[in-house]
Order: sequence, then C-alpha cells, then structure tokens
Amino acid sequence: MAVTSMANSSILNFNKYNVVSAVSFVPPVFTAVAGYVAGGFTDSVVATVDKFLFTTDARSTLATGLSAARRDSAGFASAENGYVAGGNTGSNVATVDKFLFTTDARSTLATGLSAARRDSAGFASAENGYVAGGNTGSNVATVDKFLFTTDARSTLATGLSAARRESRGFAG
Repeated sequence: MAVTSMANSSILNFNKYNVVSAVSFVPPVFTAVAGYVAGGFTDSVVATVDKFLFTTDARSTLATGLSAARRDSAGFASAENGYVAGGNTGSNVATVDKFLFTTDARSTLATGLSAARRDSAGFASAENGYVAGGNTGSNVATVDKFLFTTDARSTLATGLSAARRESRGFAG
C-alpha cells in the first residue's frame, strides 16, 4: 500500500497481551528550511544566489551562483531542488538552472524553456514545476511544465487566458 493512501488512517497494533490499540499515521510533510534569492539587477545583471536560513535569518551567498548573470527570471521548487528559469542577460534566455537543496550544487537542465523569455511567473505542484507567460520580444501565453523526476519539459496546450508578462505565480 502506498504511503500516501494511508494518510489519516489508523494502523491496528496487537501487543503481547492481545490488547488492540490504534495508531494514526500521517505521512511526512516537506518543510522548507531556507529561502533563496537568485540573480537580479544592481547597476548590471548579477549571478548571485543568496540563501536565508529560516531558523536564524542568517544569510549566506552560494559559491556556485547562476550559470550566467541575469534578471527577470521565474523561480519554482520541488522538495529537493530549486529552479531558476529564463530571464534576461542583455537578451532573453531559455536557461533553467537547478539547485540541489542538500548541497546547493547547481546544474543546468538540457531541456530549458520552450523559448527564450523573461518576466515569467513560476509555480509548482508536488510533481511538476511551471513557467507561465513572459516576454520573448512580445508577450506570450505559453506555459512550460517540468516533471521533477526527470526534468523533462512539456508545453501545455491551454496556456494562459491572455499573453502577458510580469505576472506572479503561486500554488495552493
């Protein structure tokens, strides 16, 4: 039986005296321990990635940083990895950088976005990350979907209700 199907169910235990007791089972919940801020613009675009520990509010700066200095990127995360997608280096890029939370090591996805763009919104489910809308030179309604288990990208047939940029994403 899958763990997820046992959520909020009871498990019966028999002790050596044949007394039955019920134990509730609640699957573990992912709890974030840090927040990350990647890239941006000072007087020029930056590759810096800052990490804030929630327990102490201490800030550290990752040695790896983004694969290229850029601004106007979208971000999303799985339980294990953080992603920074697209943005602008002086021109729009399709790059998707992936950071492993346990080590903060960076890799760059071979797939990338379906088109180089900036000003997109990012959000995620437990299984997939999404990058929606943005600007490729004109506003787009495109929604790219990344499967966390393989990082494979697909593009939703539906897209946004209207082409737009500078939106913000969230999941609930």
